[in-house]
Amino acid sequence: MTLTEKILARASAQDRVGAGDIVHVKVDLVLVQEATGPLSVIEMRRMGAERVFDVGKVVVVCDHFVPNATVDSAGQTKLLRDFSQEQGLAYYYEAGRGHNFGVEHALLPEEGLIRPGMVRWGFASRFGSTDVVAALALGISCLIADSLHASSSATASTSVCLP
Repeated sequence: MTLTEKILARASAQDRVGAGDIVHVKVDLVLVQEATGPLSVIEMRRMGAERVFDVGKVVVVCDHFVPNATVDSAGQTKLLRDFSQEQGLAYYYEAGRGHNFGVEHALLPEEGLIRPGMVRWGFASRFGSTDVVAALALGISCLIADSLHASSSATASTSVCLP
């Protein structure tokens, strides 16, 4: 099996997976950032989901709009700050608020939040920092409400997903 297949096999509790298989994986880490994350929070609330699937596995990083140049960008950051507090998330990072960190792509490995073999779901299209630690990153705009059902069409059933 390839490295990706091994990671997906572990995450789906299967001995083997291969090309063309549909797998139901347990996600090890979800990354949310302020450019797209607020849309999922709004959708999560609209559908009536009250809690994220695991407060220790959702990482919120506000690093795109620093400093906030518009009222809208400040509102997006505030929405995620409030959501993180409301949910009791273990990992919330906001540039300029007591944390000395760079961009989200470097933050996860620097903080030891992503490790080899993990499955990371996130809101960004670039996951280079995840690849360097031999983990699998899936760039889908979803905030996990329960569990993910990933397929070749990148759909989710018990998740909040954006088109």
